[in-house]
Amino acid sequence: MARCLAENIRQTILTESSLYNSTEAEGNTLLLILDRRDDPVTPLLHQWTYEAMVHELLGVNSSRVSLAHVSGVSDDLKEVVMSPSQDEFYARSMYLNYGEIGQTIKNLMEEYQKRLSKQQKVESISDMKNFVESYPQFKKMSGTVSKHVTVVGELSRLVGNHGLLQLSECQQELVCGSDHNVNLQRIYQLVTDPKVRELDAVVLVMLYALRHEGHPNNDTRGLVNALKKRNVIDRYLKDIVYSCCHL
Repeated sequence: MARCLAENIRQTILTESSLYNSTEAEGNTLLLILDRRDDPVTPLLHQWTYEAMVHELLGVNSSRVSLAHVSGVSDDLKEVVMSPSQDEFYARSMYLNYGEIGQTIKNLMEEYQKRLSKQQKVESISDMKNFVESYPQFKKMSGTVSKHVTVVGELSRLVGNHGLLQLSECQQELVCGSDHNVNLQRIYQLVTDPKVRELDAVVLVMLYALRHEGHPNNDTRGLVNALKKRNVIDRYLKDIVYSCCHL
């Protein structure tokens, strides 16, 4: 696919050379085309943008997210719409990372509280008129605050319950670091940790197998056995780990 794209671009440049020859350009321009099918690592890493976390941890079906499982959630929040075309706050925040979204939610709450305090001061006919005119927008903002506070709260709960921060740190060390023994020891700790989800444990083993495939002390088989001991379902072991590791 990458070769085909490169050839098409080359032909276009040759046939439309006048469009690509600029006397103002300095040096040679290099277009590098990479086939992401040759990158099995990146799709396995945890993503920390708001949008990615909602998809991975909560699940999205036709732009709708079910929060019915959240303890104490109100009826109107049991299913919420997470669509950038219908939610201005989500459109602005969907690509923010986990740390940034917390601060953004805090800012949204503070803005809402300021508007709420103003709405409570209805002392004249003019105040009443302003309240009536701004009520639809105020009500919409109230719904936005409630929705995103609930969603982010549930994401935070899942991150803590499943040890995702520690898991992501291990993934980054595994991909970017070079200390095999330290990586292996940490992976064993996480793979055998009951709060780590089965799929996350499997992905960690896959990353290890890819990163240290040629290491003389590679212990992929030992990690697979550790997965078996925690009764990871056969589908994960056969279809994912075995196919990746060629065991």
